[in-house]
Formats: sequence, C-alpha cells, structure tokens
Amino acid sequence: MTMRITRLIPLSVTGAMLFSCVFHPNFSEASTSDNGASSTASVIEQVTGVDGLIDQGASDSKNIFIADNESGTTKVPKNPESDPIINGNDMDSLKIHFPKIGLKNGVLTDNGTVVYEDKNHPVDFSVQVTNESVRSLIKIDNASAPHEYSFTLDLPKGTKLVSAKDYLGEEYDTGEVFVVDSDNIIQGVFDPAWAKGANGKPVPTNYIIDGNKLTQVINFNKNTAIPVVADPSWTKIAKCSGAIAWFLGSNAVPAAKIIKAKKYIKALGGLRKSAMLLIKASTWEERLREGKVEQLCKSWGDCFRR
Repeated sequence: MTMRITRLIPLSVTGAMLFSCVFHPNFSEASTSDNGASSTASVIEQVTGVDGLIDQGASDSKNIFIADNESGTTKVPKNPESDPIINGNDMDSLKIHFPKIGLKNGVLTDNGTVVYEDKNHPVDFSVQVTNESVRSLIKIDNASAPHEYSFTLDLPKGTKLVSAKDYLGEEYDTGEVFVVDSDNIIQGVFDPAWAKGANGKPVPTNYIIDGNKLTQVINFNKNTAIPVVADPSWTKIAKCSGAIAWFLGSNAVPAAKIIKAKKYIKALGGLRKSAMLLIKASTWEERLREGKVEQLCKSWGDCFRR
C-alpha cells in the first residue's frame, strides 16, 4: 500500500501505487549498489514523483533511514521481516509491520526511496518519507502475486482504526481510514487506497479493516498492465488538520455545520487534502471564489467559521 501515513497519519503491478511517465531518475553507485533496487525505485518514483521526498537522514543498527517531517520522526527498518516502520515518539508512536513474505533487507536509493525486494517473489515493497507523510508502496511484478496485503499496526494507546464511511457516514465516504482516539477525535489518516498499472490506468483497490490490521486489496487480472504500484500513505494530524479533526469529532459544534463540513471534505478528496487547502487560504471568501472550500483556517481553533 503507498501507505501514506500522514499523521493528521501507500503493489508491484504498479498500483497506487505507481503510474508510468517519462521521468527516469539517475542513481549513483554510492547510494545503492543494487541494480534491482535502483530499477524498482525508478518505477515507483515515476508514479509518485520525487517532489517532497526526504533524501537526507540518519541510520542506526536497526534502521536504514531516519528522518523528521511534520508527522514526527520516522524510522524505516533495515529488516522488514523483524522490524516495523515507526512514526512518532515512544509514547505516541504508530508502528506499521510489513506483510511477512520473505523480503530481503532494504536498500536506500538516491532520492530517499527505500526498496525491499527478493527476486524469488513477485512483489516488492518500498517506503518513502515525505515532508508530510510516510508512504508504504507495493509493486506487483506479475499476475501470480497475491491480491491482498495486510499491514498489522501497533496503534497509539487508546486509539483505533475507523473507516471514513463509518466516521463520516456513507454519503460522505472519502475512502480514507482514520486513527481515532477515545474522545472520537481523528489523530491520523491513511489516504484513500490507490493502485495504477504500468499504462497509468487505475486498478480497482480498497481497504479492509480487521481490528488493528489494515489490508489493501488490489484487483488486478491477466489484462492488467504490469507492474502495478499501490500505496497506503499515513499522515499524522497537524496544524489546521487538527482543528478540522476536532471540529468533526466535537459535541460542541452544531450538527448542521458538521454536515456542511463533511460535504466540503468529500468534494475536496478527503480530510488531508482539505486541510492542505485551508492552510494555503488567505480568506474564507477566496476559497469560495476558487470553488475549492468555503472555509478559512487561521489557527487551530478557527476552522469552519463564516
């Protein structure tokens, strides 16, 4: 999944995780000694682009890449079979465990994409840390690959996974998955599932929630252009996103205003995208004129106010 973990918190058929374009990044031998990893990273980056990727970071005995972004500190493990992706501090961290399919240790490439692959398997995984989120990408290499990829999550204490359908209502479903605390406030967001074939066409995909397990189902077939790239991305709630999350979950806001907000969020493509637009808005009327959103977010406590 380009499990993008946006802490508000991304198969190889190249599915949402990847789409084709004419971008061909170059990789030096200094940053990767594995031609296979370089090739996989190139395919994935053709879909995701490289804007916003963090390519400079630290490492330690367990983690091949450690970097800070708006979601906190993210640690990308060397060994995906034994160690998870970690986002946040020890007391409030989200841990994402890879599917156990026998992947080899990760290789860090020039643009910051960490690649996990094994030539004996029909699927590769990658992780990208961006300025705002964490992407877990799946690259599906042939039609014999599994259709389901389950990520087990160690969630912050007192939180749970909730689909946008259940949280916002079926009419306002954005396809996102939220990490919600005991006060019903969204603490993080998984972007809507996506997948793309090598020809750039979308591949049907969706999430399944089972307790603390998030599964991305990718419905490719013999006619799908391979590779397919898919991505669940995680983002932690931050900045104006936090105000929106409070607004949606609070009992102090009139129901009519919440319904209006849900309509805007769905029209804009989800909670995270809505927050990004609000951050950039200079006036509430400006967003109305642009047809993007009828809100202004000046501060954490000033959202959805005429």
